[in-house]
Amino acid sequence: MKIVLHQANFRSFFGLICSFYTRSQWSHASIVTDEAWWDTTFSRGYFDHREVEPNRNVLVFDLPDISGEELCKSKRGTKYDRAGLLLYPFDLHTEGKEFCYETVVDLLRAHGIKVAVGRASPKKILDALEGYHFRYCKEGEVRGV
Repeated sequence: MKIVLHQANFRSFFGLICSFYTRSQWSHASIVTDEAWWDTTFSRGYFDHREVEPNRNVLVFDLPDISGEELCKSKRGTKYDRAGLLLYPFDLHTEGKEFCYETVVDLLRAHGIKVAVGRASPKKILDALEGYHFRYCKEGEVRGV
C-alpha cells in the first residue's frame, strides 16, 4: 500500500483552502492499494476509486507490508465532510463523514501506526510516517506510483 500526498493545486479553490488551513504544500491525500487508487474529494462527495492525476507533484510513502484494501472497501461511499473542511480551523466535524486526511489517518491507526491526536493534517501524516521508506515523484511520474 502507498500513501500519497498531493501538492497543492492553486487552480482549485478547495486545494487553496486546504493548503491555507493546514499550512502545508500538501493539499490532498490518497491511498494506493494493489487493486485501486482511492480517495475522497469535495467535488465527488464520497470515498471511492480515483483517476490518476498526471502532472501533479506528489510525495509517496511506500508501506509494502500493509494492505489497505479492506479498510478502503469498508469506507467506500463514505460522504465527504464538506462542513468539516470549511470549519477545519475550529476542529468541527460531521458525524459519519470524512475528508481525505482523516481517511488516511484512520488507515494508519488501523495498522498500528501512531498518529498524534487532534485534527488530521498533512503534518500529522508526515510525522507518523517519518520512519518509513519514501520517495518523491516529480511531474509525469505519478502514473508510476
